[in-house]
Amino acid sequence: MGSPLASLDRLLPMLLTLFAVTSIFSAVILVRAALVKPHIGALVERAILAVLLAVFGVIYSIVALNTELGRILFSSEAARVLVRVMVIIVLGVPTYWNYLLLTGRLGGRE
Repeated sequence: MGSPLASLDRLLPMLLTLFAVTSIFSAVILVRAALVKPHIGALVERAILAVLLAVFGVIYSIVALNTELGRILFSSEAARVLVRVMVIIVLGVPTYWNYLLLTGRLGGRE
């Protein structure tokens, strides 16, 4: 019988894969709901965040599993660049929304 840490180490790759797949399905459901008219601002924002977080989660999961499997898909440098680009994109969303707010184009103001 292995240690609890070894059991957790075997369970984590399965959890990464499971949550990556379910996050994609959740994002698709949110996007479909957000496209229904009339548009609800909060739902649209949640759909945008769901898509970004799902993409980030999938890429990070691929990088993590790639590291575990001996870097068969990406080199260390490529994995590092992918994760950094996704972090910049995710962090850019609030900045973009702030830009829209300051220029008067957020919230349907006329």
